[in-house]
Amino acid sequence: MENKLVLEIYRKHPFEKLTEELADPESRLNTGSSACAAGAVAFSLLNRAALLCRAALPEENERVEYIVRNSASLRAYLAFLVDEDVKCRGPLRKARKGGGPDEIAACCQPASAIAAEAVNMMQKLLELDEELICLFPGKLPHFVFEAASLAFSAAEAAVPYILSVARLSDDDTYRYVTEKENHVYLDLCRELKEKIYSRLEDLDCFEG
Repeated sequence: MENKLVLEIYRKHPFEKLTEELADPESRLNTGSSACAAGAVAFSLLNRAALLCRAALPEENERVEYIVRNSASLRAYLAFLVDEDVKCRGPLRKARKGGGPDEIAACCQPASAIAAEAVNMMQKLLELDEELICLFPGKLPHFVFEAASLAFSAAEAAVPYILSVARLSDDDTYRYVTEKENHVYLDLCRELKEKIYSRLEDLDCFEG
């Protein structure tokens, strides 16, 4: 009987097992996976805040409904990307073992694609979070600030990995653009987080 190929789905591991895998230097999980896992939690908190906003409003609000739907679907998307990060780094790992500079350079952008997507999604989360704050009637639940903090941390954590991969390439333009773009993304995320945190005086001691 032929041996069946068993694919490990990391996002379905219990939390204890997932963190254990992330701690193991021999694990296939890497920064992109951890950034996506943290980003999924951030979207969960945004979704919770959006549902609280919906419940507090006297009538249906189209933008709140949009944030409810999108935060739920993007949470699932980020959780899915935990495993996609494992896949996208395989070709680079192989190229570094026996490939030349051109082969390594060709694998750099795909290898950091999921980490880069995590950064993009965290910017999106912060934009939705800032909008949601403006839609809340009265005091704000602490979840909006927790979502912002985790989102910025996830984005910030992904950038050093992205830059380290780019520096494997011998393409000067690619290295320059990657460095520049990621600093711009981080600055935008930082600015959004600071705008959100400027509303801390409106914090409600909400226990839900």
